[in-house]
Amino acid sequence: MMFRTWSRLCLLGSLSLMPTLANAQPFEVTADQRAALGIVLSQPQKADNLERGPLPARVMAPNAGRRVLATPVPAVVSHLMVAPGTAVAKGDPVYRLGGADIVALQQQLLEAVRQSAIAGSVAEGDKQLLREGAIAERRWLKTQAEARAAEARVLAARSALTLLGVDTSETDALLERGAPAEYVTVVAPFTGVVMEQRAQPGQQLAAGDSVLELVDPAQLQLEIHAPVSLCEQATNSPTVAIAGLPVTARIVTVGCAIHAEDQGVVLRAAVDDPEAALKPGQLVDVTITLDVGDDAVWRVPRTGVTRHEGRQWVFVEQDGRFMASPVSVVAEEWNAWLLRVDIPDGSRLATEGALALKAIWTGAGGEE
Repeated sequence: MMFRTWSRLCLLGSLSLMPTLANAQPFEVTADQRAALGIVLSQPQKADNLERGPLPARVMAPNAGRRVLATPVPAVVSHLMVAPGTAVAKGDPVYRLGGADIVALQQQLLEAVRQSAIAGSVAEGDKQLLREGAIAERRWLKTQAEARAAEARVLAARSALTLLGVDTSETDALLERGAPAEYVTVVAPFTGVVMEQRAQPGQQLAAGDSVLELVDPAQLQLEIHAPVSLCEQATNSPTVAIAGLPVTARIVTVGCAIHAEDQGVVLRAAVDDPEAALKPGQLVDVTITLDVGDDAVWRVPRTGVTRHEGRQWVFVEQDGRFMASPVSVVAEEWNAWLLRVDIPDGSRLATEGALALKAIWTGAGGEE
């Protein structure tokens, strides 16, 4: 019994010698000891920003920069003048459509123009008769309404061809020719890149079937898959750097819904100069730079941080003496910690050899 009591007293005595938050005292380490133990001292580095990455991202176009070209009526793909990856300018021909419904659309416009001309002539004649007092005003109002209805039918017929993707120059040529063509040419609605081909030459299309998908390279964005922690941190339009490319972007949308594939969140970043080096569908790695906005946060290499009594510690050197200082972890980078800790002016920080300093501080290496 006496042996057990003595053992407990010895154990308590040895534990009381271990440093704690309350009794941590400065200690000295000679220059020879620092050299032998690989202890490196550096000026503390303020952490103005936090870098998170590399993170996987995909180059994509937002809805405003995408257009699916489809046919509003049944048609046959007569020719395809482009392929996936082809760059096109606004107004460039991309494919041709033929078939009975295509001919009917052209004929509808021609007939609407003829009827409009007739109705306009009748309305003009009745207007002259009204001035001469030969007819009642009611008759002129009726013919005027018929003329306006005929003009609306012309506009509707033109709009049908425009919706199909036919350029106004081809529509004007149709009216000048006075007869429908076997097929019509669809042109690119904007300058962009063919992202996807969804039909083949000779294919019969139903109404609503798509032929091509175009994207506008001037509106490219990055779809970034990030940890959930960035949902709250990426709120001040942080800067995004793309690995290996001289291109930057800025966060514009933070989606806090959990992504099923990786259990993270999806961020969208608008690319500053997307036409420089990026292609739609390209996979890249990115690094997000966040503003820390705190003067008391320091960037410390992992080799300068150790763990003791359930906390992270760093070692601050001043006038040849070291002091173990507990820290609060703000964030973690791949090779460093961002820590909140009070560092006196004129002090240096042990950026390498924290484990060796911990062994000296505790006298036995302490607990990990």
